[in-house]
Amino acid sequence: DAYLLRTGDVDVVRGEGELHIAHLGAGSFIGKISALTGSARTATVRASGPVTAYRLGGDDARRIIGKYRAVVARLESAMQSRHAPRRVGRVAITDAPDDQECVILYEPTSGTYLRLARRGLAIYEDLDGTRRLRDIAIREAERSGVDDPATVFATVATLQAAGFASAPRITTDAPDARLLRLLDLVLAPRVELASADALAARLQRVFGVFFGRAGLVAALLLGTVGGIAFWRTCREATPADFGLGGLLVAFLGLAVAGAGHEAAHAIATKAEGRRVGRAGVGLMFFTPVMWVDTSDAWFVSRGRRIAVNAAGPLFNFAFGGILGITAALTTGQAQDLAIWLGVANFLSLLVNLSPLLEFDGYYVLEDLMNVNALRRKALRFVFADLVRHPRLPRTRHEHGMAIYTFASAAYIIAMSLLVLSGVPTLVEGILPAGVRLELRVATGTLIATGMTGLLVGPFIAEIRAAVATPEATSPMAERLDERISRSDLSAGLSAKTSAPITRAPSDSRRRSGPLEEAPEER
Repeated sequence: DAYLLRTGDVDVVRGEGELHIAHLGAGSFIGKISALTGSARTATVRASGPVTAYRLGGDDARRIIGKYRAVVARLESAMQSRHAPRRVGRVAITDAPDDQECVILYEPTSGTYLRLARRGLAIYEDLDGTRRLRDIAIREAERSGVDDPATVFATVATLQAAGFASAPRITTDAPDARLLRLLDLVLAPRVELASADALAARLQRVFGVFFGRAGLVAALLLGTVGGIAFWRTCREATPADFGLGGLLVAFLGLAVAGAGHEAAHAIATKAEGRRVGRAGVGLMFFTPVMWVDTSDAWFVSRGRRIAVNAAGPLFNFAFGGILGITAALTTGQAQDLAIWLGVANFLSLLVNLSPLLEFDGYYVLEDLMNVNALRRKALRFVFADLVRHPRLPRTRHEHGMAIYTFASAAYIIAMSLLVLSGVPTLVEGILPAGVRLELRVATGTLIATGMTGLLVGPFIAEIRAAVATPEATSPMAERLDERISRSDLSAGLSAKTSAPITRAPSDSRRRSGPLEEAPEER
């Protein structure tokens, strides 16, 4: 509860030694932070004499204020200046592999990674719950000789947003997510291991011998020879040849290709001595989806991260080669089966290699450019920075951002044209000949229009999200993106950069209560 002093005076003290913080008189509010956030009080108030006050129930205040998000945001911003942030979570701190001036913070409960400069690390260590932002900025200025409170505030804000430091949050009622969970279960059923590290370690003991220079050479040879054989053997197919049976074969091919692809990522991660996070399998738009968390590769050098990200496509290349050789050496149904499995496998390979979507090729490009969150930053640069302040890109880095954005837009346009021209014909050939031609044409057109919406809609949403995201102003701290390798043809064909299947609906919702705290580890 909060109290408004009507008459009398009080003293505010903190700690066992009762350090004097303030002397308050009539008209002052007491306990407003605790009333709004629901957190424990951080100071004690002692009356200097007779006092009368009005009491405001915390539950009542939170229930009313929580209905107005703009008010909540302004109150939280105001509370930040009076908040004394403290470190939270069981944080492991490791030297960054590519930069001696940085460290990487990792919180295993949330699976969050954050890159922090050495000066930022000193600021992080100052967050002991006794210093307000002003005190932390003064301490950093005395330590470094640089008076830059804005950078200090931005660094603390980045730590708070990543969950490494406490932040004032007004508690609100959590939204009812039961309907969303039901829809999620129906549209995207899946099963997931919270940690696939033990399974990956067993696979690494069995297949780890192939993850070396000799295995790389063998995979490249298999893929090249088999790819040539596949190209020569694969006959030109028509939609009628594909049929409903071909759809089942393609589904099986995608499942096998996806399982091997993600297993290769997991084994490569273990070969680098790093931990494998969650992994799972499910369905999205009636196609198999598999994923594995290789974010712990942030603790290895860029070159070795590229090897981890390339392991999955390399498996698909070699496996496709095996299928191509099989197709060249067989006939009849066995050959048809190898061809269709090969088509599904090579299609998965092409989607995963595309740097224009957040798959393996994108992560490789990020490491080559040494840019975290490349897609979001590129979209923001073009559609926010250049739109608000029109000019030509000045640096090599800015040229790269602009080229990436326009290439992504061109991909969306090309895929939309391909869908609008090809899907109606494909659907017309798959549907039985007994179905009236007008109905087949209408069905194909409807499906093509829906798929085009799935192409354009997510891209527009990405642009809006990138523009709405505040520009990072701290050179000391940056949250590192999750690296979830996934085999998801539906995401590739619809140009989605993140599949909702890899995260439960409630995970992206606003935290509804005060941050949980635990001792940090070093």
